[in-house]
Amino acid sequence: QPLRAFHTIYLVMLLMLGGVIGENVLKRHLLRWVAALLLLGMPVFLAQRATFSSSPHIQLTGMNDANPWVQSFEWVRSHTPKNALFALEPDYIHAPGEDGQCFRAIAERSALPDYSKDGGEASIAPQLAELWRAGLVAQQGLNPHVALGRTSRNASELRALGVSWVIVRAGTPTDLACPYRNGAAKVCRLNSTGSL
Repeated sequence: QPLRAFHTIYLVMLLMLGGVIGENVLKRHLLRWVAALLLLGMPVFLAQRATFSSSPHIQLTGMNDANPWVQSFEWVRSHTPKNALFALEPDYIHAPGEDGQCFRAIAERSALPDYSKDGGEASIAPQLAELWRAGLVAQQGLNPHVALGRTSRNASELRALGVSWVIVRAGTPTDLACPYRNGAAKVCRLNSTGSL
């Protein structure tokens, strides 16, 4: 956290270094500039494509996103009540093809705590740690690789926390009504009788 205060300093130092290299090495030679941009840009482009392979490289307003997780989050934003509370598997952000998309930012809906981002908040504010842990425990059954056989218990735990919707991976078996599904995820209503 303290190093974030130095981001501006790092940026200014990189800009100054770029200016010195441009003035003393690249000068007015177009070929040198092209070579430098390729040398610096290509590794970043390749790393981005390898890390976020299911998301478009360039995203513009008004374009449909090809990422199926984003599509499901956008469906949630358009088709569920604003006061709905969602549950997702705690580490959904690392699911195949999810590419680090943030449910709350895209769907504009509340969700129980997740492992990645909210765990950091719980470590900074210890008074949140117990709420964070309770949310994680209740959502464990949503992960298809963990806690098999706990599904009915998890449904009652989620209802007790006020959850009205769940998002699970497309292949997760459930008897809940799921009005939206695609190749990666399905959005299901957590009613009073269904189980996960």
